[in-house]
Formats: sequence, structure tokens, C-alpha cells
Amino acid sequence: MKLFRMKNIGTKLFFIVVFILCIAKSNAQDNSGCLTKHQLIKMQSASLNDIRMFLNNGGWSFDGAKSNQSYNYFDYPISYDVVLWKNSSYYNGGNILLYTSASKPKIVVYQLNSSCFNDLLQSFNAIVNGKTNIDSSKLVTTFKEANITIEFREYKNDYSSMQFSILVYNSTALFQEIQILKKQAEALKKAEAEKKKKYDNALEDGDVLFSSSKFEMAKLKYLTAFEIENNVLVQSKIDLCDKAICEKIISKGDSLYNVNQYDKALSVFTEAKGCSKSLLSLQSKIDLCDKAICEKIISKGDSLYNVNQYDKALSLFTEAKGCSKSLLSLQSKIDLCDKAICEKIISKGDSLYSVNQYDKALSVFTEAKGCSKSLLSLQEKIKITERKILDDKINTIQSKADLYFNDKKYDIALENYNSILLLDKSIVYASERVKQILEIKNVLAKRITTVFSYKNTNRNDLIQFQNLLLNDMKLQINKYKEGFLNLNYLISYDTIGTNLSSVKNISTSLTGYSTYLSKISQNGILKPASESGYFLASKENLTFDVKWSTTKNLFKSNSKGIFQNEYPNSNLNAVESFINKQSFKYGKYLFEVKNKVVNGNSYSDINLVKYRTVGPEAAFFSMLMPGMGTLKVTYGEKGRGRFTCFLLSSGLAIGSKLYSDAQYKSYLGATNQADIDKYYNNANTSHKIAIMSGSISASIYLYDIIWVISKGAKNIKDSKPLRKQLQQGPVQIQNQSISWQ
Repeated sequence: MKLFRMKNIGTKLFFIVVFILCIAKSNAQDNSGCLTKHQLIKMQSASLNDIRMFLNNGGWSFDGAKSNQSYNYFDYPISYDVVLWKNSSYYNGGNILLYTSASKPKIVVYQLNSSCFNDLLQSFNAIVNGKTNIDSSKLVTTFKEANITIEFREYKNDYSSMQFSILVYNSTALFQEIQILKKQAEALKKAEAEKKKKYDNALEDGDVLFSSSKFEMAKLKYLTAFEIENNVLVQSKIDLCDKAICEKIISKGDSLYNVNQYDKALSVFTEAKGCSKSLLSLQSKIDLCDKAICEKIISKGDSLYNVNQYDKALSLFTEAKGCSKSLLSLQSKIDLCDKAICEKIISKGDSLYSVNQYDKALSVFTEAKGCSKSLLSLQEKIKITERKILDDKINTIQSKADLYFNDKKYDIALENYNSILLLDKSIVYASERVKQILEIKNVLAKRITTVFSYKNTNRNDLIQFQNLLLNDMKLQINKYKEGFLNLNYLISYDTIGTNLSSVKNISTSLTGYSTYLSKISQNGILKPASESGYFLASKENLTFDVKWSTTKNLFKSNSKGIFQNEYPNSNLNAVESFINKQSFKYGKYLFEVKNKVVNGNSYSDINLVKYRTVGPEAAFFSMLMPGMGTLKVTYGEKGRGRFTCFLLSSGLAIGSKLYSDAQYKSYLGATNQADIDKYYNNANTSHKIAIMSGSISASIYLYDIIWVISKGAKNIKDSKPLRKQLQQGPVQIQNQSISWQ
């Protein structure tokens, strides 16, 4: 029993040892990817290339980089470039965040799982105990080795899961940088306070100066405050200063105006206008000064004008015009002086013009034009004189140019016409002559080697000739039921206008057509090609191929539709349309179709020449067999029922009669009373049926004959308009006129 217990205890110990070894082995596998203390401290001082090589060899993968990141781990924003790696080779993976800067020591942040975190924390605690700090959000254990600080941080993320990070950094360098940032922040805060104080002092000083009516100095203070802070309050104070300054200036101007010092007052008001645009009454003050100044000048000018000193008076009036545009009467005074001076000069020019001394007259009129722009008649005199001189010059050149043109000396003529246009480009005659000469020269150059298309040079003549051929061909087509014409005609003219036209090929069923063609070719319709008075060599080849034939087509119209006796053709639509338009469309239609082909294009003329409908004569068919006449006069619409009824009633009558005769014969030969009675009754009944059926058949027979006669007469009446139209001649259905295409 004891032995059994000892074995049981040994077995339990064995399993416990195995379980511990498995856990140890499992932990060893899970932490196989953890970084060591030495690696973390080395990474803080190693180069970025060495770190990258080490991490890549260790199974870490690059996870991106970010530049100029503000890092708030130490309560101050420190600018670093961040490089990230991640490793998923072990159970929970891990991240390395490396904060680097060209002028700052590196900061290493190692985000890892709890197992690696605890192993590394134990390895540090084995050397020296770290300082632990606990707050509401995280647990921080800090170790220091020389200037290097290692922080083990435990905290919860947004999902209340525990996170583990190790920070390795140079505490001395980081502390110095934080101190610099603190000093910069304090300096900025101090500068803002000084700026605020300066702003408040400027506003306070400005308010004191403004209340003492020292508006210019107050404005300077407000402008100082405005430079520090641009706001509505300061702007409103500046606007008040501007208004007060302007009102002060305007008051001074009013004082000067009241003692008749208009020039000084105008200067002061103009200054006030520049400093403020908000005072509407200021312009009226300026206008008053302007008017008062000008009235003095005008008064002096009036005195000079009254003693006939026009030049001096004009000078003063012109000066007054420059200083004031509000006095309408001033222009009339200037005009009077201007007119008096110019009338003397113009009178002299008129004298020269009257004796045909145009050049001297033009010089005088131009002088008068310079002294006065107010006399409209003067401008007319100048224009007339200038035009007279120019016309004389143009007429001389034009006479020479026309002589050269008539002598066909086109180069010299062109030169002279261009000279006229240089003097006056509005001369239409010269422009047209230049255009005409250029066209002639172009024609002369081309006609030496070019054979022109007669269709392009003499289009109207060619169309007239083609129409003449077409019109004659229409007469021939109407005259003959069939025929043909194949014509190849060459129109040709040389450079001296000789008609070299000829028939290259002709084949026709028309007798004497060659004579007709020769006649119309020489009747003057075709004229030589010419341009600008010169004949041109021209050619045009005309091909005229015409064929026509006449056929007759029979169409039947009944209750089932319209049918053609022969093979359908392209005219079926026109025929059907005509038949369907008739008030009574049933019957037989005979059409005469004339098919024409001109230069490959088809045309057709269709005429109705005969029409026939079924009339009362259809009653003969009803006499032969009731219903057949009805089928005829209704064109298959009615009659089959009547035909069937007649056959049934007739058949019944004949059958009943035969049966009655047979039964009566049996009645005569019967020997007993029963057979006698039976055969007698059968014979009697069959006889009655035969009489009744025969009566019905006779009624159908007579009714059908009478009805067919009536319907046939109605058909004749309904078709009378069309038959009457045919009595006057064929009815035109379609007429397609031939054309030259």
C-alpha cells in the first residue's frame, strides 16, 4: 500500500516537472524575437543605416516614415523625423518607432508584448532597481545609465487593453532642448504682454490728445495702435480724427472765402477734399471759389474786348475756360473773339480762292483753321479746296491711265491706277480698273496652256443646250411608243472662238436626228468661252443615253385586294394608290405604262386607258346557278351563302320527290293494310317536303336574279365618273418628267 502511494506521488511529480518544462519551453519560443537591453541602448546611439541593417537582418520590416513630427511625450512639442519598423515573427509581434533629427540624439520607442516587456524589466532590475512612478493613466519605471534614460511604460489604450512600451533617450540633451523651448515660450509671452501694453498706451494717449483737439497727433497714436492690432475700434477712432482734421481745414477755408481771398480758400478746400471724401458740401465750396476767381478774369477780359483788344481778351477768356467749366456763357465770349480774328484771315483766303490760287488759299484757310475750330464753314472751305487740288491731280493721271488701258498696255495702266489709289483709295473707278487688269493678266497667262471646262465657263449656255435636247426628246417619247438614242457630243472651242464641236458617236431609232443635232449646234445657243474680252480654249463631253418602251398592265380590284395579271413592277404603289382613291374601286383596270431610262435614271408615265365593271349582265350567271351572279357583282364579297342555300333546298326537293315516288310505288303494290298505310304516309310527307323545298329553291333563284340586276345597275352608276373621264381620253396616273443628271 505504501509502495503504491509512493509510486502515485512519483507520477504526480513527474507530470509537474514535465508541465514546468513545457511552459519554460513555450516561453522561450514566444520571446525568441524580443530585443535585448544591449540592443536597445546601442540603437539609441547607432547610425540610422546600421539600425536599418540590424532590424532587416532580424526579421523586422520597414513600415514607413514621417517628417517633422511634433512629439509631446515630454509635455513639449519637439520636432523629429519618425521612422517605423514592425515585426510579426513572434507571438504578438512588435513595433520600433525611431525619432531622429540631424542636431538631436535619437529617441527609441519599443512597443512590445507583455512577455518581452517583463523579461526586459527583470534584466534591468537585476542590475539596479528602477524608480517607479504611478498615476491614473500609466505605470512608469525609469532606469538611468550615465546620460541615457530607459523608461518602462504600462498603460491602457482606448479599448482598455494593456499596452507596453520602452523609451530610450538622452535625458541631458532632451532636458536642454526642453529648457530652450520653455525660454522661447516665456519670451513669446513677454513680447505679447509688451505688445498689449504698447497698444493700450497708444489708445489711451490718442484719446487724451483727441479730447484736447490735437487731432493730428491723436491720429498718429491711433495709427500706432492700428499697426499692432487691426480692429474696428481703432479704425473708427482714426475716421473720427480724419473728420475732425478736415472740418478744421474747411473752417479755415470758409474764413478766407469770407474776406474774398478766393485763391487761398480754393487751395485750402482742395486740401480738405484730399483728406476726406465723405463731406458732400465740400465740392460746392470749391465750385464757389472757382466761380469767383473766374468771374474776375472774365470781367477783365470783357474790358479788353470792349476796346477791341481781341487777342488779349481771348487769352483771358481761354485762361478762364481752363479754371472753370461751369460758366456756359464763357464759350460764347471766346467764340466772339475767335470769330473776329478768323474772319479777317478767311476773307483773305476767299479772295485767293476766287482767282483760282488754290494753294495760297489752302495755306490761308489752314492758318484760319489753327486759330479757330468753332467755324464749321471754314472746315468746308478747306475740304473743298483740298478736294479741288486733289481732283485735278487725279484727273490728269486717270486720263493717261485710260489711254494706256485702251492701248492694252496693261502694266503701265496698272501703275497709273495704283498711283490714283495712293492719292485717294476711295476711287471706285481706279479700284475696278486695277481688279480688271489683274484678271486680264491672269487670263492671258492661263489661256496659253489651259483648256477650260465649258461647263464652268459657259454654264448657262450648256444648260440651255441640254434643255433643248431634253424638250425635243420629250416630244419624241410622247410621239413614239418605243425608241432609243445614244449620243456622245463633244463641245469644243479654240482661243480664237472657232466652234470645233462634233458628234463623236450617235445611235438612234429616230430618223434625221443627226441633221437636227447639227442644226441646233449652229443656232448660236453654244457660244465661245471668253473672259475679260479674250476667247478661251474650252471643251465638254456630253453623253445622252435615252431608252423608252410602252407596256399595258391589267389590274383587277375585288374584295380580296388589287391583283396584277402579269409580274408585279415598281409602278404597283402608284396604281394601288389611284385605285384606292376611287369612290367605286372594284373592276378591271388596263394601264398603259411608258418606262424611260435617261443616263441610267429611270422614269415612268402611267395612264389608265380602259376600265370595266360587272353590271346587270351578271344575272345570266344567276340563271345558270343562283349565287354566281352575286359573286360577280359583289366581286367575291357575297353569293356563297345564297349558292349553298340553293343547292341544299334543290337537293332536298329532288331527293324528297324521288323518295315520294318510290314510296307511292310501294303503296300501289302493298297487300295488307299496315303496309298500305305506312307507304302512303311516307309518300305523302315526302311529297310535301319536295313541294316546300322546291318553292324555296324557286324563291332563291328568282330573288338572286333580281338582286344581281339591281346591284349590277348600281355598279354601273357608281363607276360612271371614272368611265366618263375615260371617254375624254386616257387618265393620267403618274408623269415623271425626264431630266439631265
